[in-house]
Amino acid sequence: MSVESILRQLDYGSEMKTETLMMFFGLLLLVSSSSGYSQAYGEPNRGAPGDEMIQQYLQATTADIESGFGDDLGSLEHWEGNRGQFKQEYLHMLGLWPQPEKTPLQATVTGTIEGKGYVVEKIHYQSQPKLYVTANLYRPAKVNPGQRLPAILYVCGHAMRGRNGNKTAYQSHGIWFARHGYICLMVDTLQLGEIAALHHGTYREGRWWWLSRGYTPAGVECWNGIRGIDYLNSRSDVDSERIGVTGISGGGAVTFWIAAADERVMVAVPVSGMADLESYVGNRVVNGHCDCMFLYNTFQWPWTRIASLIAPRPLFFMNSDNDSIFPMDANDRVIHRLERVYSLYGAGDLVDSFVSIGGHAYREDIRKASYRYFNIHLKQDPRMVADSEVDLVTGRGKTASHPIDPQKLRVFPRDSDLPSDEMNTTIDEHFVATAQTEVPSANAYQTWKKHLITELRRISFNWFPERVSEARLLRQVSVESVEMETEPGITVRLRKVKSPSRTEDVKRALLYVRSSGSETSGLELIRKVSEEGDLVYRCEPRGFGATQWTRKNPPNYVERSHTLLGRTVDSGRVYDIASVARYLRRRHGEGIGIHVLGEQSGGILAAYAALFEPGIAGVIVKDIPLTHMDLSSPPILNVLRVCDIPDILGLLAPRPLRVIGDLDHRIQKTQAIYSAAQADTSLSLADGFSGRWPVPGLNTLIDLSDSKDVHQRVPVLIAHRGGIVNAQAPECSSEAIRLAAEAGLTMVELDVQESRDGVPILFHDRNMSKACGIDGSVNDYEAAFLKRTSFKGSPLLILTLEDALALCRQYRLGVMLDLKSGRDDARFLKEIDRVIVEHGLGHATISISSSLQARQQLKHVLFRPTDKQMIQFREGNDVDLKGTFWFGLPAQVTSSQVVRLKQNGAYVFPAINTFRYDEGNHMESASKDIERLRAAGVDGFQIDSVYLNLLP
Repeated sequence: MSVESILRQLDYGSEMKTETLMMFFGLLLLVSSSSGYSQAYGEPNRGAPGDEMIQQYLQATTADIESGFGDDLGSLEHWEGNRGQFKQEYLHMLGLWPQPEKTPLQATVTGTIEGKGYVVEKIHYQSQPKLYVTANLYRPAKVNPGQRLPAILYVCGHAMRGRNGNKTAYQSHGIWFARHGYICLMVDTLQLGEIAALHHGTYREGRWWWLSRGYTPAGVECWNGIRGIDYLNSRSDVDSERIGVTGISGGGAVTFWIAAADERVMVAVPVSGMADLESYVGNRVVNGHCDCMFLYNTFQWPWTRIASLIAPRPLFFMNSDNDSIFPMDANDRVIHRLERVYSLYGAGDLVDSFVSIGGHAYREDIRKASYRYFNIHLKQDPRMVADSEVDLVTGRGKTASHPIDPQKLRVFPRDSDLPSDEMNTTIDEHFVATAQTEVPSANAYQTWKKHLITELRRISFNWFPERVSEARLLRQVSVESVEMETEPGITVRLRKVKSPSRTEDVKRALLYVRSSGSETSGLELIRKVSEEGDLVYRCEPRGFGATQWTRKNPPNYVERSHTLLGRTVDSGRVYDIASVARYLRRRHGEGIGIHVLGEQSGGILAAYAALFEPGIAGVIVKDIPLTHMDLSSPPILNVLRVCDIPDILGLLAPRPLRVIGDLDHRIQKTQAIYSAAQADTSLSLADGFSGRWPVPGLNTLIDLSDSKDVHQRVPVLIAHRGGIVNAQAPECSSEAIRLAAEAGLTMVELDVQESRDGVPILFHDRNMSKACGIDGSVNDYEAAFLKRTSFKGSPLLILTLEDALALCRQYRLGVMLDLKSGRDDARFLKEIDRVIVEHGLGHATISISSSLQARQQLKHVLFRPTDKQMIQFREGNDVDLKGTFWFGLPAQVTSSQVVRLKQNGAYVFPAINTFRYDEGNHMESASKDIERLRAAGVDGFQIDSVYLNLLP
C-alpha cells in the first residue's frame, strides 16, 4: 500500500485515536537518520546510476539556500527594509503577483442548520468569476443586534469526504468556535471540495506545464482564503480587527500562505503545516505532500522566510512529535528561526510552539491549546479550555460518527445543483495569466530583446550566474567519450561522433543535445545537417544516459524538489549545454563556430542554451513543440509569464536558426521577430522533414478557423470510436482518448448521450449491457450513478462529456461530436456548447449532427453543409461552403467532387471504418480508398486505428 493511499484512509483531519494513528504510521514509515535525529521519508533511491549525484546536488543546493536565512537577521531596519520586496516576491511565487482583481464575491447562502447553541449557514462565493468556494459558516445561535464577534477562517486539510467536501470532517471545530462566541468560516479546498478539482498536477498527473505557467494550487488556496476574509469583513456580525486563521496539515500550510499574504489576519495557528527545505528536499519529505503544500521557490528563499512575514502578529506553531510528514527536526529549526525574527521586534512572546505526543492528527491537547490561544489573543481570555472534546468527529470510513450528517452540510445538495459554469476543474489553465508579447518594430528589437531576457533571468533562470561557467574535464571514459563537470556536483558525458580526417579541415563544431532515446538517437538528424568539415559532438545533459536517475510517478521526487530550489530539471540541462558549449568554444578557438542542435524537447533546450551563452554561433532544431503548454515541452519555471517558444526562438536573432519539421502558424511569429531584427536570411524553415504525418495530438491543438493550420496538418486524423480501442481501452474511455493522443492523432470522435438528469455523457451503445453489464440506456440513469459505473472487465469509469473534453484539452486533441441521443432541446445543447467553450475547444470541434436545433445552439462548432447546400452543389453550382466540412463514406464522394468541395471552401473528412468493409478484404479496400482520396486532396480521415499503418 502506498503512502498516499494510507493517508487517504487515515483522513488527515479525522479525530482518530492516537494509538490507531501510531499503528498505521509505524507500518507506513521507514525512518533513517541522515544527520543527528533528522527524520528521512523512506530510503533514498539507489537503482539508477545518477541517483547519488542528483541527491547530493539537491542537498548541497538546499544547504546553500537555507544558510541565507542568517542574512535576514541583521537588524530590524534591515528586515523591514526588505519586507516590501519580500512580500511582492512571495505573492509572485504563489502566482498572485500582479495581484488578481477582487471581483464581486456573489456570496450565496443555500440553506441553514440549527444546532444546540449554534447555526450553520451553507455558503458559496466566487473568489474569481466562476471559481466557486463552498463553505460552512458556524455562528452563535444568538447574537445581540450590532454586536461584532471575532472570526476564524478555518482552512481544511486532506480529509477525504467525497461529494460532501472536506469541510465536513472538521465540523466539530466550527461548532466549538460558534458556541464560544466566534464566527467560523470553514472552506473547502480546491481538490477535496464539493466541486472536485486537482492538487496533484506534478505529483501524479504529469502536468509539468504548471511549472512553465507558474501555477500552483497553493496560490488558489491562498486566494480563496483571502477572499474568505473579504466575505467575513462584509458581514455585520464580524469584527474585522479580530480575525484568526487555522487548520491542520494542508490547512496548516494554507494558514501560513494566507497569514503571510494578508495582514488582516491578526492571529495564526497552523497545525502541522510547515517543514523546511532541509526536510522537504534533503530528507525527501516532499514525497509525502501534494502540490498545494508548496510554492515555486523562484527567488530561492530559505523556507522559514515565508512564515517570518507573519511577524510580529501572534503565531502559534503546533506540531506532533511522531509526524512523518512534519518531522521534529524541521519543527525545531523553523521555530528557532521564527523566534529570532520575532526578537527583532522585541515580540518574542508573540510566537510560540507546541508539541503533542503522537502522529499526524488532532488530539485533545492540540484542540485545547489552539482554542485557548485564540481566546487569549482575540478575546483577552486566558482561562483554560475545558470542553474541547464535545461533539467530535470520530472513527473513519463507514464507522465514522459526525455531530451533523455530512450530507446535510452540502452547499449544493444535489449533483444537478452544482454550477454548470464552474471553472474550478480548469482553473490551472486560467489562474495565472500567460504573457501576450507583441512582435517588436524594427527599431525596437534590441530594447524588446533586453527586456525579455532580463525578465527570464529574474523569474525563470534566477539561479543562473551572469554567465554560465565553462565545463571542467574530469576523466576520459573511452576513446571518444569524456566525463565533465558543469557545476559543482553535476557531471555530464560528451562524446565525439564525427570528425574530419585532418584537424585543419574543421570548419565548425556541432553539439547535439540528447533529450531521449538510445545511444544512437540523433544520428539521422546529424547525418542530414552535418557538412564536410564538421566536427560533431553528442552531449548527455544531467538525467540522461550515465547520469539517469530514478523517476517514479508519483511522487516525482527529483523534479518536484528542483522547484523548491527555484529551478527545474530542464533549466539545469540548459546550464549543462551552455557550459559544454563554452568549453568547446575555448578548446577549438574563435575561428570554429559552435552550433547546438536537438530534436523535440532537446531542441528547445539547445535554443535556451544559445540564449544564455553568447559563444554559441547558431541553432538547429527539429520537430519541436511551439508552446510550453504542450506536454512534450520542457518545463521552465514561470516562462509563460514572460513569453513562449516562438519568442524564445526570435530572441536568438541575428544568429542563424534552422527549424526543421512539421510546423504550424505559430512559427510565423518567429519569422516576424527575425524580420524585425533585420535577420530574415538567418532563419531557415523546412517543413515535412520526415514522419508519417504531423503529430499535433501531443503538441498543438488544431485551429479549424485557420485553413492554413489545417492544411499544414494534412492528413488530419480523427480517431473513430472515441479513441484507440483495445482490450485495456474500452470505446469512449479515458484510456482510448489518451492512446489516440499518444499515437499522434489530431482529433477524436466523441459519442454523446444524455443522462436522465440532462448531463452529456460519453457512451456509444444504445444499451449498456454489452459495455457495462447493466440493463437499460444512458437515458435511464442519473449522471452521478453513471460516473461511478465502470466498463465491463475494466477499472475505467464512464466519462461525462466535460471529463472527456478536459482530457482532450490536456492532450491537445480536437473533437468530432456524434450526438447519439438526447432531448435535443436548447438546455441540453447549450450545456454541450458551454463545456466546449470552457475547455478552449471552440475552434477545434466539429459535429456530424444534422439537427437544426444543434446548428442553432452549438455556436462554436463546425457542421456539415446543409441539405440545401449539398443539393445545389450536386447540381454543379458553386456554393459558399466555408466553415463547413464534408463527412461520409468513401463511395459517396468522387475525386472530382473532393476537388470541388475544397474549391468551395469545405474541409473533406471521409470515414475509413471497419464496419464499412467486408471482413475478408477490408485492409485492401481501405488501402485503395485512402490512396484515391489522398490523391484527390482530402484534408484527412475519420479512421479506425487498424488502418493507421496504411498511411505513408
